[in-house]
Amino acid sequence: VVVLGAALLYLSYRNFKSGESTQEVFTWATKNGERKKIKLQDGTVVLLNAKSTLSILKGFNHDKREVNLIGEAFFDVVHNKEKPFKVHTSDFDINVLGTAFNVKSYPDEITSEATLIRGLITMEAANGNGGTITLKPSQKVTFYKTQPLHTKPKLSKPSLARPEIAINHYTVIKDSTIVETAWTKNRIEIYDQDFDEIKAVLEKWYNVKIKFTNSEVEKYRFTATFSNETIEQVLSALQNVEYFKYEIKGNEVIISK
Repeated sequence: VVVLGAALLYLSYRNFKSGESTQEVFTWATKNGERKKIKLQDGTVVLLNAKSTLSILKGFNHDKREVNLIGEAFFDVVHNKEKPFKVHTSDFDINVLGTAFNVKSYPDEITSEATLIRGLITMEAANGNGGTITLKPSQKVTFYKTQPLHTKPKLSKPSLARPEIAINHYTVIKDSTIVETAWTKNRIEIYDQDFDEIKAVLEKWYNVKIKFTNSEVEKYRFTATFSNETIEQVLSALQNVEYFKYEIKGNEVIISK
């Protein structure tokens, strides 16, 4: 369920680029299992996904339009040639005039993504290394991190040689749904993904913590669509594809062979 509006909180501002002074900001935040719809002063609409934070400097839209994002959000930006819109994440910065795009940059995930639906955006790494990437509609950029923060490396999985940046097209399924933005329509779209990849999505969507006791189960691959199902219904449906057991204790889900 999308929650309209949010309480404005006064928090100290820490830019992702070190060395900048502390300033007053407005911040919207969501918890696991929660999503919010936000309308900024310039008319731009932002859908904020679970476990995410959107911050704007006091004075937003006076002389510039800049936001900071941790987590995932869909932006439908109002065109203003005099005040380009900029999104800062810990991995990259996005510059736009007026367009619609999705950004996913969770600190605990090994990739960050930007998916363009319409318009035009340019991107560059937050650390200033590398050049500028220009995205056209239907394109998606994936940034690969060396290691997800706050997590221990999984010795059971060998590290794969991957590019730091990959540019592809977004994934469209047969009913014309775009997988990368399905969450904005209150849907979970799983498209040929490992159980281990799905884990992070289910944890944020249902406010649970999932633990695997078997590495083989983590590698099971699924394609599925969910919207109003409970976590129990989701797991039961996945059991119809691959055999596994699960046990739910409070908000902890234990999955075994």
